[in-house]
Amino acid sequence: IIDPVTQIDDEYRCSASQNIQIQAVQPIWNKDARFSSCPVAETILQYYRCNEITRFMYTRTFIRDEDRSATLDIAKYSSERYEFSTLLPLPNAAQWISCGESVKVFLSPLENAVQMLDKTHRELKALVETNEMDKELNVTPLFGKTAGILDAAVMGGNVVVEQIPLLERALIIMKEKAKSEAFPHFEHLRNIFMH
Repeated sequence: IIDPVTQIDDEYRCSASQNIQIQAVQPIWNKDARFSSCPVAETILQYYRCNEITRFMYTRTFIRDEDRSATLDIAKYSSERYEFSTLLPLPNAAQWISCGESVKVFLSPLENAVQMLDKTHRELKALVETNEMDKELNVTPLFGKTAGILDAAVMGGNVVVEQIPLLERALIIMKEKAKSEAFPHFEHLRNIFMH
């Protein structure tokens, strides 16, 4: 995929040799009407989040000169987010596809932090819901995500209020599913959450 936002020199555009530009992208899924009328298993939703997609984005994080003196890391990082569309849905296209419409958005450190919190919230919610539906599912990813949120709070961050009900549900699941060797880790996380 050649990113239309990037200025590519004529030397490369007109060259007889082949050049490739590679950019890791994230799919943008617009949940369609098929999934709004009834509950759908998370595995099916995960498929459609990554397949039959025509919109993508990638983010470039950087530190602006005026933000270098910020004391908190989260206050330093700004982002440029590029969103673009393709003419055919991906994957399953076995040919070069040119990009369609493209948008470049600048995110301030605050907007960047809000997006990171939103992403963490969605990931935790998906883990909690899949573990509630499938009692045999490995609980390790849920342990990791919950520990990352709670330990971040202990290290000077804050637990976002809207995540508290999800964290309570996560702890209940972990208590039910934790093996004996993981129980001390569960107790540690529960103590952090309670205090």
